[in-house]
Amino acid sequence: MASTFSMGILYLTTISMTSIPLIVDKKEGLYERSVVSGVTSLEVLSSYILTHVVFVAMQASVILTIAFEVFNMQNNGSILLVIILLLLQGISGMSLGLLISCMCNEGGFTVMLSTILFFPGIAFGGMMWTILSMPDYLHTISVAFPHTLATESMRWISLRGKDLSWHKVWPGFLATIAWIMGLTILSLIVMKFKRF
Repeated sequence: MASTFSMGILYLTTISMTSIPLIVDKKEGLYERSVVSGVTSLEVLSSYILTHVVFVAMQASVILTIAFEVFNMQNNGSILLVIILLLLQGISGMSLGLLISCMCNEGGFTVMLSTILFFPGIAFGGMMWTILSMPDYLHTISVAFPHTLATESMRWISLRGKDLSWHKVWPGFLATIAWIMGLTILSLIVMKFKRF
């Protein structure tokens, strides 16, 4: 359970950390000056992604250090798979933060929207309790959340010692990569067509 909470903490902090800088740049006119000078939406988005991936890696390392060294979190599986899945979930949160900041023009609205999008994922995504205990209709809905399959994969890795060859582990990695790609493409589309 601690491993899933560390994933949730990283996801929420990266949403918040990523959504605010683009809003500030839009308010100060930096984004408009960049576009006027010939910088494309892809280049702007790439610069945000590259700089924030470094912060995601730093946050993940701090979270894992605290989880393993301070709280003695149990891990029966590969620490490399735990790190990779945690980083992918952080990048997924970063991608959602970029999409939110592309859609919104106010910092307060981005915080409210990120909270609205995150907390149902905690309740229905399997972070608090396993999705196996949910009714069938909620189980079907919960699979649509970005961290549901990743949470199940994290449990299989850290609690049961499974690896990517186990059929319940790799869907979490694939779903997270799909969410990253989908949210990034949506961010690029919104950034390209929305006039700030």
